[in-house]
Amino acid sequence: MSISTITVGGQSVSVVALPSAPGLRRVEWNYLDSVARVRSVFTGQSQTQQWFGADMLGGTAELPPLTVAQADDWEAFLMQLRGSALAFQLSDPLRPTIRGSGAGSPMVDNTQPGGNAAGSQMLATKGWTANAVNVLRRGDWIEVQYRMYRVLDDVTADSNGNAIIPIWPSLREQPAATGTSARWLNAAGSITRTSTSSLGSQVSWALWSNFALPSNTPLPPDAVIQGIYPVIIASGVKDGCDQFLGYGPGINWNTLGGGMAGASWFSQPYGNPGSGPSPAASFSSTEFYSTSIGTLLSVLNGQEIAVSINSSLNQTGLTDSMTVTGVGFAVYYTSATPATDTLMPAPFTVPGGQGVAWALPSTTSVSVSDGSGTATATPGIDNGGLTLNGAKGLFRLAQNKRSSSADITLLSKLSFAFEEYR
Repeated sequence: MSISTITVGGQSVSVVALPSAPGLRRVEWNYLDSVARVRSVFTGQSQTQQWFGADMLGGTAELPPLTVAQADDWEAFLMQLRGSALAFQLSDPLRPTIRGSGAGSPMVDNTQPGGNAAGSQMLATKGWTANAVNVLRRGDWIEVQYRMYRVLDDVTADSNGNAIIPIWPSLREQPAATGTSARWLNAAGSITRTSTSSLGSQVSWALWSNFALPSNTPLPPDAVIQGIYPVIIASGVKDGCDQFLGYGPGINWNTLGGGMAGASWFSQPYGNPGSGPSPAASFSSTEFYSTSIGTLLSVLNGQEIAVSINSSLNQTGLTDSMTVTGVGFAVYYTSATPATDTLMPAPFTVPGGQGVAWALPSTTSVSVSDGSGTATATPGIDNGGLTLNGAKGLFRLAQNKRSSSADITLLSKLSFAFEEYR
C-alpha cells in the first residue's frame, strides 16, 4: 500500500491507499447532527439550537469473506493507518454513480453569495449545461476537494449554468479556488538573485516533491504504464548567475558552485544533461522534459524537481530570475479507454492507444542562501472541480483498536468503524 500527502484546508494530510481488491461489501452510514434541545416542562414546547459545521459523517465498513492473501492486504492497510492518526478515502459501494445527468463541466463558484464559506449547508457551483434539468438528483453523492457530500434535493441549472446545491454535511473548508477550465491548479514558483559574494555559493532555489497521481483521478483499471517522464515549464533571465533545472531523489544544495548535487538535468528540448548548468542563457517559457524514470508508479517515491540560480562571484545589481508555471511527471499509459489530461501539454506526441496522466507534487521547499533574492513555490492543488461519479470522502478510524477473525476454512471476516477526518 502507498501513502501519499494531500493538502486539505491548508493542512498536510497523510493518506493510506485502500487495497484494490476485493471491494467493500457493505457500508453502514451514520449521520450525526449536533442540535441542542430544551423542552418546557410547563407547555411541552421545545427550543432547538443547531451547531453549524458540527455535523459528522461516519459509519462501519464490512468486507466480504477474504482469502489469506486478501486478508493480509486489508490487515496491513489497517495497521498502516496507525490507529486514527492517518487518513484514507472511502466511497459508497451502493452509489458509485449519480442518478442525475451531470450535464456540463461543473465547478465550485466562490464568487456567488455566501462564497462557499466553511460551515455552509449550500454549495454554489457553475459550469453546468444552461437550463439543464436534474443535473443532480436527491441522494446523489458528490466530491469536493477530498470531501464527500450528499445532495438533498433535485438540482436544475439556471440560464448561466449556475446551481446552488443543498448538501449534507456542511462544507468542511471553503474550496481553495473558484474552479476554472482546468481540474487542478498546477504547481508554480519563482526565484531571483540580485547580488552574490565570492565568499561562497550564493543560491536561490525552489523544490517540489512528494509526487503522486491525484487520488480522485486514477488511471483506468486496465492501464499499463509505458513511461514516466519528468516535466517542468519555466522561463529564465540570465544576468550573472548559473541556471539549473534538475530532477531526481535526494537533491543536495550544500555544494560550492554546484547548484544541485545528485540531480539529473532536463535534456529536452535542449540542455547539457549530466554536466549542467542547463540552460545557459535567457529563455522564454519552455516545457523541459527528460527520459523516463520507469514504468511503475512506485518510482515516484522520493522524486524531486527543482530550479536554482547561483554564483560564487562577487557581483551586485543582478537581474537573474526563473519563473515556473508547471511541474509534474507525465505518465504515459496504454488502455482501452485512454485519455490525455490537458493540465500541461504532453511533452511529446502521444502514441495511438495511449493516454497521459499527471503526477503532481504536494510538498514544496524554498531557500535564499543570503537574503539577496527571493524564492516561492506552490504545490499542485485541487481547483474546485466536482467529482460526480466515484465520489470519495476523507476518513480516519473511529478508534485505535482494530481486530479481525479467521477460521480453518482460510476465510477471514473483517470490519472497521470510521469517522470523518477533521
